[in-house]
Amino acid sequence: MFPRFLMSDTMQKFGLLTFNGWALDGYIKVFWRELPLWELWPQVAVLGSLAAVFLVVARWLARRWETT
Repeated sequence: MFPRFLMSDTMQKFGLLTFNGWALDGYIKVFWRELPLWELWPQVAVLGSLAAVFLVVARWLARRWETT
């Protein structure tokens, strides 16, 4: 977990694909920049969406294995 703003541009774009990148951005907003919690909506939206998608995929895979 390394702050994206300290990385090269290519690594910053790659960091948008990771859970840790989004979570660390939220931590930095709250604890370092001392922004209000309502400014976390992009991080919460992305992390919540990814969690929902992966839960649906996990359930689908579990059902597939239950039938065999």
